[in-house]
Amino acid sequence: HCASQDGSASREALAVLEAAPSADLHGLDGGDGWICGLTPAGAVECWGGPRITTPGPFLQVSVGSTVHFCAVTDTHEVECWPRDHALPPPKRVTAGAAVEVATGDSFACVLVDDGSVECWDFVDNIRR
Repeated sequence: HCASQDGSASREALAVLEAAPSADLHGLDGGDGWICGLTPAGAVECWGGPRITTPGPFLQVSVGSTVHFCAVTDTHEVECWPRDHALPPPKRVTAGAAVEVATGDSFACVLVDDGSVECWDFVDNIRR
């Protein structure tokens, strides 16, 4: 359900809903009019901008608000791509076995299986 504070659906929300794929997706995440989910085969499918499908298998996906999205692979690595999907190879993050990834405006953080958290900045490519 997508609606504004007064209960009416926004034009942007309706456009995203109308563009939604028909696949049986799970693990949805979104930001800034962009939504991604996982197909039953583990591919990442995104819409709300240029439609993108990235073969997996992936376990989890997170959408940054403006420039990128990241996903945890079935081998517990993290891969990140620019939203325009002008595909340089995905950025692979090796921080141990990734459990979950979260993205923000221009950064991402990964929860590692040892309980540590590692973050990096996409603008300066700096790990924190």
